Amino acid sequence: GLNSPFRALKIKLFKTETELVLWDIDGKYRKLRNLNTGLITRAELDEEMLVKIEEAIEGPMGLLPFNDISEVPEDAQWQQVTDENLKPTILGTQVYDLMWTEKRLGGKIVHRKWRGYIDIETKLPKRVEQWIKLAKEEYKLLTVMKAAYPATVEVQAAIRDAGF
Repeated sequence: GLNSPFRALKIKLFKTETELVLWDIDGKYRKLRNLNTGLITRAELDEEMLVKIEEAIEGPMGLLPFNDISEVPEDAQWQQVTDENLKPTILGTQVYDLMWTEKRLGGKIVHRKWRGYIDIETKLPKRVEQWIKLAKEEYKLLTVMKAAYPATVEVQAAIRDAGF
């Protein structure tokens, strides 16, 4: 939400398979912690990078496929997933797909799908998936993001626990 601790603290913390990454706007740095070695590296951020990161923090933080509603293609289709085979795997959610096509260089058509598992009460995404489909292929899963909405003290504890 707009009042999330990440926005209030002006940070972005995320985890990949190999590292934890902390972006700190006020501190003007990025820290990386290698999950295999535990090694932490720090890099100062220039003004251009700070602006980009701050915009990312103010936006949908990667959970949505577009930063603004005006970027959604006119041909996009929004629908609730009602297929029995795709029952919500996360309790208390409803599943929605946003599907659209993109034309790549060379004229190739790419079909894209964003699938959101939306909390019935808060209306916030708990999990989002990005899918892609090339001509004559099935959809392939590209990314999965799980969202949590912790309190500020929980965020500060997570940063501390991560070794930052």
